[in-house]
Amino acid sequence: MYTGRLFFRKDTGNLLYWYEMQGDILVPTIEQDLTAITPLQDYNTESIEVIELQEEDYETREKCRTATGIRLDLETNELIFDFTPQQIEEQQQQATIEQRLSEVEMAVAAIMGGAI
Repeated sequence: MYTGRLFFRKDTGNLLYWYEMQGDILVPTIEQDLTAITPLQDYNTESIEVIELQEEDYETREKCRTATGIRLDLETNELIFDFTPQQIEEQQQQATIEQRLSEVEMAVAAIMGGAI
């Protein structure tokens, strides 16, 4: 079983807390989260907006993990992710490394194919 939740202030759209859980779990209710999670204890269901993440929405889940900030656009109910220049640079470096690795793998495959 999987559950992922993002908790936002209803008046500002600012992220209060988010989590993901997976495995043999009993999914808590939102009310249980509000009493069990310390940063949420001053809020009630009327003062927060909860976005439930879908297990198969890997793109959004990865953005939640890598973003330096997450906000909720209260008019459109869309998530707004903030990435620092440092993280963007790291992502670009990772893409370059992956591209180089792919080129090396293709070269090795070509050499191996030519030797057969």
